[in-house]
Amino acid sequence: MKKILVIEDEADIRENIIDLLSEEGYLAVGAQDGEEGIHKIWQEFPDLVLCDILMPKVDGYGVLTVVSKSPITSTIPFIFLTAKTQREDFRKGMVLGADDYITKPFTRLELLQAIETRLLKHEQLRLQAQQKLIELRTNISLSLPHELLTPLSVILGFSEFLIQNLTPEPTNLQTIEIVSDIHHAANRLLHSLQKYLFYAELEVILSDSEKITKARHSRFQINQQEFQAAIAAIPESSDRQEDIRLEVSPALICISENYFHKLVEELLDNAIRFSPAGSMISVKGEILREKGLYRIQLTDHGKGMTPEQIAGLAGFNYKERKLYPSQHSGLGLEIVKRILDIYQGTLSIQSEPGNWTKVEIFLLLG
Repeated sequence: MKKILVIEDEADIRENIIDLLSEEGYLAVGAQDGEEGIHKIWQEFPDLVLCDILMPKVDGYGVLTVVSKSPITSTIPFIFLTAKTQREDFRKGMVLGADDYITKPFTRLELLQAIETRLLKHEQLRLQAQQKLIELRTNISLSLPHELLTPLSVILGFSEFLIQNLTPEPTNLQTIEIVSDIHHAANRLLHSLQKYLFYAELEVILSDSEKITKARHSRFQINQQEFQAAIAAIPESSDRQEDIRLEVSPALICISENYFHKLVEELLDNAIRFSPAGSMISVKGEILREKGLYRIQLTDHGKGMTPEQIAGLAGFNYKERKLYPSQHSGLGLEIVKRILDIYQGTLSIQSEPGNWTKVEIFLLLG
């Protein structure tokens, strides 16, 4: 249901338009002046705005000026309702970015046709932008491996060769240390690049309903060994083997082998990064037969998060880079969320600042 905001200071006109739109299946919201209209645009994020020009506090031009300055609201279709018919009035609104004018008095048909035209135009532009984004993501996925991974493999190969062939003489110790740092940094870059490419792949899949349907037919038998294989893929896990406790029930779940490994890898990677060496990291896998779900529960005893910080993840859209100062890209939870979107899974986070964080994911049983 499309939401339309009606900004009109004359109550009778405003209510009549709201009633008309409601009868046509729109969700109509009213504002009695420009100031309230600006507030409701940010509060409601409507699909289209109908706005009078002559109003107290802030007029229609003022509303449009504010709306057009923000990239979040500038694309919302904006139609003026006005008794003004002078050419300069129309030009002023068009320069500010108005999509259309409806002159008072207007008929029901005129109003509905103007709304439908602008909503259709906006949807077409949205679909075009979405298609361009899909093409861009696909092109990135195809071009980056060649453009970045190829020279990176040279750095990794030669640095490893030097490490293995430099004799550990006193004169070579500093050189060996520098080369080792180069090799370690290149490995970190490779890991980050692979994570980014994986994220781009997920975005492409989520934009294609056929790919999603195909992915959801996947089934994978998980067990203790599969969890251990996923853990071994994390570079930092080798130093924390004694800290990780596995307690896993085998089960057939609705996910592919590759994506299951990536889920465990990303969740445990975060736990390792944000908990001190020597503290326990618990990984449990449990069948919830009555719910038709498999629960993976991962608990670390690290920095933790406040309720506000968890809420700030905004549906686990991990943007708060200041949460933990590090070089971690923050894509981990985004990748987890995208995988769960594909396989109709869910994610929950609980935490106590300074003590622990518990992450649970739920996947469908196969």
